[in-house]
Amino acid sequence: MKSGISFLIPTYNSVCVALVTAIARQAEAIAGFGYEVIVADDGSTQADVIARNEPINNLTNCRYIIRRQNVGRASIRNFLASESQYHWLVFVDSDVQINNPTFVSTYLSATNNRQPVIYGGFKVADEAGTYKHNLRYAYERHYCHTQTLAKRRRHANQHFRSCNFMIRCDVMRSTPMDERMQAYGYEDVMLGKRLKEQGISISHIENPVTYSHFETNKTFVEKTEEAIRTLAHIRQDLSGYSRLDHISTSLRKLYLDTLFSGLFKRTRNRWRSNLCGANPRLITFQLYKLGYYLECLNHKE
Repeated sequence: MKSGISFLIPTYNSVCVALVTAIARQAEAIAGFGYEVIVADDGSTQADVIARNEPINNLTNCRYIIRRQNVGRASIRNFLASESQYHWLVFVDSDVQINNPTFVSTYLSATNNRQPVIYGGFKVADEAGTYKHNLRYAYERHYCHTQTLAKRRRHANQHFRSCNFMIRCDVMRSTPMDERMQAYGYEDVMLGKRLKEQGISISHIENPVTYSHFETNKTFVEKTEEAIRTLAHIRQDLSGYSRLDHISTSLRKLYLDTLFSGLFKRTRNRWRSNLCGANPRLITFQLYKLGYYLECLNHKE
């Protein structure tokens, strides 16, 4: 493998020219730095999005690969790793921004630390006026504030997200993402656990990407439901890596799961209406997730 970094961006119905440009500009400013930026389109259904991303191919050391079939968040990242040519890989989600002027140089410096996997974290843009009624904005802001660097480091492999991380190419290829997980959610949690099982601890640094665009409340609720169904399907494989599963297990041990499930059946539609509406509440979101998860487990059994 060549010495340098491959920046890998999976995308689906998302225009990411600005993101690629920001990374390439920082990389070009570093003398003698070997890099590439590869974007893999995972079967986007919006032709205008594909057309708007095609100029990526005109940027130095950048490629835009169009794949007609959607293979899922795990498989597309494994594909990107197979296309890379450099010793280090940096995975970045396509719907984030690079507002950190030292984003590339910080990761380059981190390659000297001999840590095979490094998570850079994320932050949320201060868009309270624009997104004050947006559920995902409220959720990510709350999550970001609770996930301090010190806390992430205490439980390194549990506090890992695939939105922004660097990994040695040989490690990614020997411990790829689990391609059984074709639906949305938990593919990054599974990778964190598989790395731990291989004796590989994830290092955490402050080198964040920025979330600045958020889907509608209805779309976020639907994606959350899909992720919860994924968790219910693979819960045995993620033992100890899901707070939601830990809470549900505790309720079952106390014989309170039936009581909460009964409450969920009576209030489910009202809770969901709140979450999809103009004034969603985070506490309702947490309760809804727990009730939905218990329902999935009951159906599975």
